[in-house]
Amino acid sequence: MDEYKGKTLSWLLSGGIVELALDRPPANEIGLAMLEDLERFVSSLPALESKASTLILCSEQKAGFSAGADLRELYEQAQKMDASSAAKGVREFLERIHAVLNRLDTSPLTTIAAVHGVCFGGGFELALTCDLIIADKMARFCFPELRGARSPAHRPQHQCHQGAFGGPREPGRRGRRSPSPGALDCSANN
Repeated sequence: MDEYKGKTLSWLLSGGIVELALDRPPANEIGLAMLEDLERFVSSLPALESKASTLILCSEQKAGFSAGADLRELYEQAQKMDASSAAKGVREFLERIHAVLNRLDTSPLTTIAAVHGVCFGGGFELALTCDLIIADKMARFCFPELRGARSPAHRPQHQCHQGAFGGPREPGRRGRRSPSPGALDCSANN
């Protein structure tokens, strides 16, 4: 499928480039609908990879690239269940998003995240699966979960290309927000 328009994202293959545009107001939070659309995208990746050389991930939302997991949706879903079922549901959600991130991370396409505005939590993890992150000067990167000494759900093990931001990434900054010139200081790698 060379073109798709879902509830929360769209993609288009043109001239050997796949553009995957996140589009879930207000800030591309990753909830069940976006996860389903991302799963649809990765299931289409083999066909796209045979026709393309590059994948660009971007956002149609003014607020930014992605604010990460839709915690409000996860909380509301958990309130409808007993504690054991809620924990199982969160675990299943994380396993599904990990499968998407791992598939993007292993794609043979050259992957580029075009980031503006907020790029937090799971959105930052999505950007980190790419080979290159290109950020505007107002982009903000953060792993809020690091404030509570929790590890991000998906920890890409690859490094940014030296020179893309002026040098290799540095160890994490305990969840503090960083403007894009200091984005290297917000690495998930320890």
